[in-house]
Amino acid sequence: MAADIVRGKRTIKLSKKGDTLTTMLISDRPLVAKYQNGSVIGSWAEDNNNRTVYAQVLTSLSNTPLSTAQLNTIVWVFNGNVIQEDDKRFQRTLYNIGSTQVPALKIKDDIMNDIETTSSIEFKANAYSGGFTTPINAMINVTRENITANTYTAYIIDANGRGATITTQYPEVTLKAILEKGGIEITTGLTYQWHKATLDESLDLANDSIKDSRILLPGKTSSTIVLTAKDVQSFDTYTCDIFEDGKLVKTAMISVRDETDPTELQYNVTGSEYDLQPGQQVVYKPKVVYRGTTNIVPGTFIYKYQKIKPDGSMIGSQATGDSYAVKYSDIETLGLEEINILFEAEEK
Repeated sequence: MAADIVRGKRTIKLSKKGDTLTTMLISDRPLVAKYQNGSVIGSWAEDNNNRTVYAQVLTSLSNTPLSTAQLNTIVWVFNGNVIQEDDKRFQRTLYNIGSTQVPALKIKDDIMNDIETTSSIEFKANAYSGGFTTPINAMINVTRENITANTYTAYIIDANGRGATITTQYPEVTLKAILEKGGIEITTGLTYQWHKATLDESLDLANDSIKDSRILLPGKTSSTIVLTAKDVQSFDTYTCDIFEDGKLVKTAMISVRDETDPTELQYNVTGSEYDLQPGQQVVYKPKVVYRGTTNIVPGTFIYKYQKIKPDGSMIGSQATGDSYAVKYSDIETLGLEEINILFEAEEK
């Protein structure tokens, strides 16, 4: 049976080098090393501060990532140098995105101690999908930030470390919003308000009078929120406003996938999402399909689109139609290196 609403999100990144990126690296926590007066704050060498970077390889057809069984000849690179097995700063490991196991790299040291510029971690592999083997690679930046005692950083983590995915085996996802000040997590004096992204104006305005493409979630005012399949329409984006002493200081965002939902969006992407070059564009022609297949769900759907910044704030107005194009200039003029696109398919 078709879902009334099916949601999704894609990310578009501007080109930084000539290689075409066909996968994305994701970190479980921000890859921003924080220093004050030359001393590290929140050392990544401490077990509870280790960072884990994992590879999410998506086709243009679905939200389901390729597994380790479909990836081989894996190489991890830090600042142009292949990471060897005996490099104690890193540990090659695995990460579960829902029920899919993917390659991952754990960072176990303060790798930015002697580096003032931006660094990079790169992933290379061969991916087997659709009867073909294709070389893939992706890059994620690691930055060093010299902060003051009043510098705020906010992010949301999956408290269970399963890629924010609902599965049959794990039917709940616990999200936790974290606010750091001066590189140190704040645990007192904070209040929270959770929202869920929507492109339906009636849902947007159902619980508050602010038109911001978000559903305010009454009562969801603690640092954590527990979600089940009833809370997620295939793939939903959640945001949390974090207040200190009653004043809004930061908003954080995360997406949650429901692997048990029978339907999902097929994006039918033309163009390079992860390496968009000047003069180029990315075009989407979405369809609602049965999960894990290319079989289109019967019925008529209205497709809606909204560009958003990495912190969840809206860019421009909502669009509708059977296709949607994003140009390089649409992102560059905003002074951003990447944006996200929210999708929503509503059955007529």
